[in-house]
Amino acid sequence: MAAVSELIAQLKAEQRRLSERVIMEDVPPFESKIVAGVDVSYVESVAVGCLVVMDLQSQKTIQTEQKTVECTAPYIPGYFFLREGPVLIELLEDLHIPGPLLVDGNGTLHPRRLGLASHLGIRLDLQTVGVAKSLLMGEIQQRQGNMASILDHDDCVGTALWLTGRKNPVFVSVGHRISLSTAVEIVQHSSTSGYPEPLRRAHSIAKETLQELQTK
Repeated sequence: MAAVSELIAQLKAEQRRLSERVIMEDVPPFESKIVAGVDVSYVESVAVGCLVVMDLQSQKTIQTEQKTVECTAPYIPGYFFLREGPVLIELLEDLHIPGPLLVDGNGTLHPRRLGLASHLGIRLDLQTVGVAKSLLMGEIQQRQGNMASILDHDDCVGTALWLTGRKNPVFVSVGHRISLSTAVEIVQHSSTSGYPEPLRRAHSIAKETLQELQTK
């Protein structure tokens, strides 16, 4: 128990330190029609990370990459990077990502402003966007059209976004090297049937790979 407490204290300190390096503006400006998405699926101690790169105009997948690793780290709320970070770093570190990277997780929508999307962005110097299906923290403000700000005290940490075809919102936040308004724009433009298509495709491929591994 003491070891877990010590680990959490170390992770918390690292999150606070790295959060100071998050860039919350468009670097570079978003002009690309290419968007990527990553997701991770698990079976017991096996984790499969998948990257899908998609052309927004044609909706075609132009690149897929996968990495399968052993995953032994526990899931600790607020420290998602501990579990999914290693497989995603192995997957992404030697790749050129030609556009913004959507991450199934939070960015600055996090108690210490450093969720999985921000952690990956900082570690790999990538332009990242956090997209979560559940609200980790903060208060959703009055809805304006299809979106609403999410505040933590007086700090805007993300946007609740109601996408066409989806009853509940997704929660969008800055990962790294991107503004919140651009992050929301990218999620809107890349979504079909209520969810960003690069993330949907990455999730589907990772699940299929796990099923194949189980049958071997």
